[in-house]
Amino acid sequence: MKVEETLVICRIYINESHHNKTLHLFVEVSNHLVEGLVDIGASMFVMAARVVHELGIIHLFINTKSYKIPSSVGTQALGRVNEIHVRVGEIQCLVMFMVLTLTTMTCF
Repeated sequence: MKVEETLVICRIYINESHHNKTLHLFVEVSNHLVEGLVDIGASMFVMAARVVHELGIIHLFINTKSYKIPSSVGTQALGRVNEIHVRVGEIQCLVMFMVLTLTTMTCF
């Protein structure tokens, strides 16, 4: 979906089984509206390989072994995409995303 106007929509999900909340924001990534999870403890931005394909930015993908992330079951770092335009409300910046493959989905 193309973004035509400045828009910031927030959702707060409450996980009853773990009694914690997660914050999701709709942000503009390469002129597409995308819902993202806000993780204030994260040390980098990450994006699923499927999303890289859906946004049409696969040509920006760089396969690299220079970045290592702790692996969990069903997750593997594939590489990165550099200088992706991201906008949240009036704030715009260029962001580097680590690209991950997700072979399994964990639901809480």
